[in-house]
Amino acid sequence: GAVYRYLAGVYGRESDAEEVTQEAFLRLHLALVNREKIENPKAWVLTVARRLMLDRLKRGRCEAVRHCTVAPDVAEAVCDPAPTPEEALAERRKRAALQHAVRNLTSLEQQCLFARAEGLKLRQIGEVVGMDLRRVAEVVERAVRTLQRQMRA
Repeated sequence: GAVYRYLAGVYGRESDAEEVTQEAFLRLHLALVNREKIENPKAWVLTVARRLMLDRLKRGRCEAVRHCTVAPDVAEAVCDPAPTPEEALAERRKRAALQHAVRNLTSLEQQCLFARAEGLKLRQIGEVVGMDLRRVAEVVERAVRTLQRQMRA
């Protein structure tokens, strides 16, 4: 689930995210069958999935779309089951503002933020995106500050 949500969130293509997730786990299975040493399977599979998605985008099979969709079951879990019309309107405006703010982040900021939201440690994110720990921390902090600033505006 974490790999799929990461791919779908960063690249906005749910059908591609599903296929890439399956391929990444197939490759993990094959690597384990071949007795490859994998110290951190979660970071390994996220790295493979990210590279597969980037390859897919480069080949032109899909167009990179920068948006964040919220699944209906997630929205239900977050929202009060019986909001007032005013609350519902305010919630829609906030959600639209957050989606807009996330779309305005750089691709790297989106990748790091979504990976962090999936529970990866900064070191693991660094392995996925190919950066050192300090740089990942800076990117995540900058993304959060940007989102906070845009949400206050």
